[in-house]
Amino acid sequence: MTEMHDVLIKEFSEILERALEVTVNNIINELPKGHSSSIANDLFVEKISDTEFDIVITNPVWDYLDKGTGIYSEVHRGKGPGGMIIPVNSEALHFKNIEIALALGFPDENVFLKSVKGIRPRYFFDRYFLTSRFAETFQNVQE
Repeated sequence: MTEMHDVLIKEFSEILERALEVTVNNIINELPKGHSSSIANDLFVEKISDTEFDIVITNPVWDYLDKGTGIYSEVHRGKGPGGMIIPVNSEALHFKNIEIALALGFPDENVFLKSVKGIRPRYFFDRYFLTSRFAETFQNVQE
């Protein structure tokens, strides 16, 4: 009887594991399209146990977008006053953006600034990977 019980538990665990992994991958694929870099390519599912999975972001840029930067972030604050982002190894920050450059009166796409406030958090990770959503899926798979 114990041997049969162990076999059934093992089979159930394997079915549950596959169902949860498929569900997590489906949620990853539901992420909004239109990003310059597809977030789904930078995420993968990591197995913690037979019933637990974690979502791992391989590109650190997504963490900055999710949690914000500069004055808007508790995690990614700048080194300037109040968390402003300031240059550390040069006299100015440099990035290329034609819209911002034109709005600020620069002659081309090159923008040079002494400091920036940062970006507000987008919280996309919480929106798409809420623990309650996985708990509900887990409950459905168990039933």
